[in-house]
Amino acid sequence: MIRSIPNHIIQSAIDARLRAEGKATAVVEVLEMGSVPISDAVRTEILECTDPDVLDEWSHRAIGAILGENPFP
Repeated sequence: MIRSIPNHIIQSAIDARLRAEGKATAVVEVLEMGSVPISDAVRTEILECTDPDVLDEWSHRAIGAILGENPFP
């Protein structure tokens, strides 16, 4: 028997994915605006990340990087 997934669960998953994509894009944009060089591999890793905790950490590191701190010690 196939069970249907309630719409609110599907919408919640979509919302989470969109928030993650927005955070990932923001991390890359902050690094680019701060003239912090990142490799294509790192850019891809950031843009493919869906973990909100990791993205929050990376956003803090990106801001630190444009302030002159090492973003990934």
